[in-house]
Amino acid sequence: MLRIIAWTFCLGIFCATVALSIPNVQSVTLQYYLGSVQLPLAVLLVCTLGIGMILGIGFNLLWVWNLYRKYTSLSKRHQQLQREFDRALGRPAQDTLPQ
Repeated sequence: MLRIIAWTFCLGIFCATVALSIPNVQSVTLQYYLGSVQLPLAVLLVCTLGIGMILGIGFNLLWVWNLYRKYTSLSKRHQQLQREFDRALGRPAQDTLPQ
């Protein structure tokens, strides 16, 4: 449910940006180190929003991937400690996956 709300919010922000930038068709000059480009303000606003969204999603995916790696590492360590604990108590070894 939270994902649906988040995607709806992002879509709303994107639509609002497009709706507000359509009337702004004046040309602006984007100057950078190698030269300059003249383009409509609407294109610049939409491209900037798109780049920001892509960077945000990318950094969030890196964060999730890092959490997944930590989870798998801790899960393996937990299974190892569970086996050692069972051996110390003299219990028979149990499979970790239900069949």
